[in-house]
Amino acid sequence: MRIPRTHLLVLVAMCCLVAVNVGLLSNVQGLFLGPIADELGILRGAVSLTITISSICGGLGGMLVPRLMGTRRLRGLVIALAAISGLSTAGMGLCHSIAAIYVLCVVRGLASGMLGMVFATSILNNWFHASIGLFTSIAIGTSGIAGSVFSLVFSDLIEDFGWRAGYVVMALFSVALILPTILFVPAANPEDVRLVPFGETSMRVPGDARRGESAAAPVNATVFAMIVAYAMLIHGPASMNQHLPGLGASYGLAAAIGATMLSAAMVSNTVGKVTFGALSDRMGAKRSILLYAAVVAVAMSGLLVLRGAGMLIGSSALFGLTFSLNTIGITLITRELCGQENYGRVYPTATLAGSISYASFSSINGYIYDFTGGYAVSLIAAIAMLAAAVGAVVIAYRHTT
Repeated sequence: MRIPRTHLLVLVAMCCLVAVNVGLLSNVQGLFLGPIADELGILRGAVSLTITISSICGGLGGMLVPRLMGTRRLRGLVIALAAISGLSTAGMGLCHSIAAIYVLCVVRGLASGMLGMVFATSILNNWFHASIGLFTSIAIGTSGIAGSVFSLVFSDLIEDFGWRAGYVVMALFSVALILPTILFVPAANPEDVRLVPFGETSMRVPGDARRGESAAAPVNATVFAMIVAYAMLIHGPASMNQHLPGLGASYGLAAAIGATMLSAAMVSNTVGKVTFGALSDRMGAKRSILLYAAVVAVAMSGLLVLRGAGMLIGSSALFGLTFSLNTIGITLITRELCGQENYGRVYPTATLAGSISYASFSSINGYIYDFTGGYAVSLIAAIAMLAAAVGAVVIAYRHTT
């Protein structure tokens, strides 16, 4: 399978974009919760609201992506958004109140959301038509590599130099990882630069996709509702990722063990996504989701009842498969059930719903820890939400016309 050079560079750029917006800005944020709470003298739940605000604003930013896709000044907008995201992240390290950090989370969330999952998957859907499950999983799987590396880097960085320096370094990394999108993505659609999507042999007339979208058949209401429900439900369990270091600490384990649990989840995140994409190309998104959900349920049960460091690290690794369910799973079932022509209508809404859920449960889990001293209630609720998410998928496929 030979990929043309321009398409390959687009894939690399989307890998880097997902790495910064998911692997760095989202997955590493949990390491900042304890240090910020300790220095500012506030509850960890209050600091967890930074994740809540960033996630919700990121979802709102994603809703603007369909308009961004139609602009001829894509590169200029990406440059502006990269600058806003980087400056707001660095600014958090200068704040001396949680309220100021909240304000910057709004700014960063909107900017990074416009360059996040909706943007990346939309670009991939436009540039790649063959083996889309594999290419999507490769790009999204990069977040796991980034998360595993950055969790260790920032754990040491925060311990040695403090959380303020951590935000400044995070800003530098974020700008650097957005550069490939600025340099390598010539347009949102390959037809705009007289190229064809990978897997196609003829060129569509530019604008056909947009005209086709307006004439697309309406989405089945039940299917739409179940996709949104799935997105909301599956992001609840995924929010536990931010609290893996805290979970380890609540069991009396060293901070290094908690960081290793997070890294194990991130490594599994990457491997699991690539495997999920390949499986979905062969057996479909539905069966892949059911298989992964069963494994994640076992993993979360392990996090609930096990106490040994090795067993918790192993359970964390299996828990990392959750990120295949809440990223690639949503992407592929939206494409399978709604079609490419309706993808831009349904996926941003599902992403926003998932972002609100992820944001809400990130904070709720923080407050549960504050008031109960552990995460048992959070893990039990996460297992129940996982089961409900599977039910939503089953219903959605039964109502496909």
